[in-house]
Amino acid sequence: ALLIIFIVIGIFIVKVVIPNFQYMEAVKQMESGQYDPAIEGFTSLGDFKDSAEQVVETTYRKALSIKEEADSTEAYEEALALLDSIKDKKACEDIIIKTKYDMAGFMLKNAETVQEYSHVQDLYDSLADSMDCEDKLLECKYQMACLYSRTTETIETAKKLFIELGEYRDSEKCLAELLEAHIELTDEYKQAKEYSDTGYSDRALEILAGMDQNNKYVEELKAKSVTELNEELVAAKKELFNLRFQNATNQLDNTSRI
Repeated sequence: ALLIIFIVIGIFIVKVVIPNFQYMEAVKQMESGQYDPAIEGFTSLGDFKDSAEQVVETTYRKALSIKEEADSTEAYEEALALLDSIKDKKACEDIIIKTKYDMAGFMLKNAETVQEYSHVQDLYDSLADSMDCEDKLLECKYQMACLYSRTTETIETAKKLFIELGEYRDSEKCLAELLEAHIELTDEYKQAKEYSDTGYSDRALEILAGMDQNNKYVEELKAKSVTELNEELVAAKKELFNLRFQNATNQLDNTSRI
């Protein structure tokens, strides 16, 4: 009988006392922010009490802690990964969205390249149905336009973005400065070039006369148009000479051409 009593006591200690002690220790660790050992402790307890639920709760708290102290994109991604791992067991969709929004804000603040701003823009786009991201999206586009304006090969893209931005920040001023520095992007210059390319050199010169005469693009197109106009004039004079000669020798059938 005494043996049975010892066995029962032993089982009680192993099945109840020790697990309960481990459970309380894990709770204490969770409350004090020692999330990893707490998760390990609750996990080792299996189905003792509500250990499984406590694993989820501790993971949630760990994710929130990482989010609040995040100072890198990697930290935000770690928090999101933890939240994603428990979203089927705990309602945390709102905090996932908020974490993504905060991560986008961090990335926007620290972005330096078009690619980085584009990545942030994509992230805000994915949140647009849940959060007010309009101003953030405009800021991404503005920063990209500014970066594009620094490179000759992407000037046209910068112009397009500044036009789309309208009155956002100083976009109109940036566009004006851009067109002043790159007159080849203005509608007037493009019209003049089209006229020159299609043989209407006189019309091209009329437009160019009202533009900056010291601009290299204006000078080059003007010189091209003048050359073409002179060639047209020479050709016209030759034709007129031939017509007059034909008329003088009675070889011209239609005298109205003179």
